[in-house]
Amino acid sequence: MLHLVRGKPGSGKTTLVLQVCRDLADKGIRTAGFVTEEIRRGGKRWGFLVRDLRGGSAVMARRGMRSPVRVGSYGVDLEAFEEIALRSICPEQEPDLFVVDEIGKMELSSPSFVSALEKVISGRIPLLATVPAYGLPFVDLLLSREDARVYEISPSNREAMKEVVLEAVLFDLRRSDEALGP
Repeated sequence: MLHLVRGKPGSGKTTLVLQVCRDLADKGIRTAGFVTEEIRRGGKRWGFLVRDLRGGSAVMARRGMRSPVRVGSYGVDLEAFEEIALRSICPEQEPDLFVVDEIGKMELSSPSFVSALEKVISGRIPLLATVPAYGLPFVDLLLSREDARVYEISPSNREAMKEVVLEAVLFDLRRSDEALGP
């Protein structure tokens, strides 16, 4: 069960995911995963932070960073990203829902992350993830899966989409619980 929130940069994907996670936590639903957040300096995007929903964060990319992995003007620190991301989607205690914000160029440059993500996707625990609006082969495969629900988000519909995504995730979690039985 894949719930994919798709939108352009600045559309509110991360905000939506964090709001959904907060609402789920209020209902006693355990999430595990990570979000990526912009780091701004002087009003301009300077880099990206990866933050584990259960604690811990690292700068995963920034302007001027020396790295063999580059996405646009950002150098990507795969080691820092993997330390947070892999721990967050391979937790010791199984969650009710995995959360991955985002499945984009930077994140997909890590073969270890792709492998761990494929395990999550093939497992029985639902995944709520954000994906970019532009095409990436791996993301296109996810979008075309029969079990994928895709939610197009924009700044004008973010609030309404939060409720749609929350209800769809709750529906799948209830269905998953019923399938497992007592």
